[in-house]
Amino acid sequence: MKILIVDKIHSSFNNFLKKANIDYEVNLYDPKSKIHRLINEFDGIVIRSRFVIDKEFIHNCKNLKFIARAGSGMENIDSQYAKKYDIQCFNTAEGNSEAVAQHCICLIISLLKNITKSSLEIKSKIWLREENRGFEINKKTIGIFGYGNVGKKLANYLLLFGCKIIIYDKNKEEFNSNKILQKIYDESDIISLNINYDKSNYHFCDDNFISKFKKNIYIINTSRGKCLSTKDLILNIKKGKVVGAGLDVLEDENSNFELNKNSKDLNFLNKCDKVILTPHVAGLTYESDKKISEILFKKIVKILKQNWQYF
Repeated sequence: MKILIVDKIHSSFNNFLKKANIDYEVNLYDPKSKIHRLINEFDGIVIRSRFVIDKEFIHNCKNLKFIARAGSGMENIDSQYAKKYDIQCFNTAEGNSEAVAQHCICLIISLLKNITKSSLEIKSKIWLREENRGFEINKKTIGIFGYGNVGKKLANYLLLFGCKIIIYDKNKEEFNSNKILQKIYDESDIISLNINYDKSNYHFCDDNFISKFKKNIYIINTSRGKCLSTKDLILNIKKGKVVGAGLDVLEDENSNFELNKNSKDLNFLNKCDKVILTPHVAGLTYESDKKISEILFKKIVKILKQNWQYF
């Protein structure tokens, strides 16, 4: 068994592999084309978001047994195509769910209490008290879209704050009824997008979606930028339908989570005091980095035990 690591992973992961006598190689700098030529020397590959593992890459993987993603989401891995070659694909979404849920809470409270806006004003020697009167989070109704690792953690936190929670998840039978969806449209003060990204969720939140809410709403997005139409968000901010947005992810990010900084939409968001932006860091904490490596190792060991009786 030999594993290729092509992205930076917490050092504890390497230590786990050493203790288990699992051979590995770290390659952080060679281009994808060179890694493609080398891949048949390995049984598994560990990646974050350095490059896309597509059909062409997978097609020539004669010996690959698994593709592991250190983090949440699988959009940079063609996992359906990998199944044809009996290559197991998995991520470590459990590892950063606590961090992302806490980030959602921070964005919500910062918007409700005008924290970012008032901080910037004070730094510009502007002292406005009444204009920055805020709202309390308790008793707010929050619609959570997506009840996976993050959605569950977020719901638990919000209940502690005394919020009313309504959950919709199209992939879970108990949470995917039209009745639940209508209840979210009718009652929500705030919505949080915690859905996985795939083609079916492209622009999940667009003008048509936003127009269905009875109240003016706050939108939180910590999932993927393409789940939210930026142009439609801006349109509804201008109309007053969206009273605030907390975005950790942006539509103009590429597959490596780098941003197109010349976007006109980004210019508007940067200047708008109703918007809080963070650079796709919701899941990036020192604790989550270590947890991801631990979960990654455990899942690899499980695969080895199930398929090759390695231990």
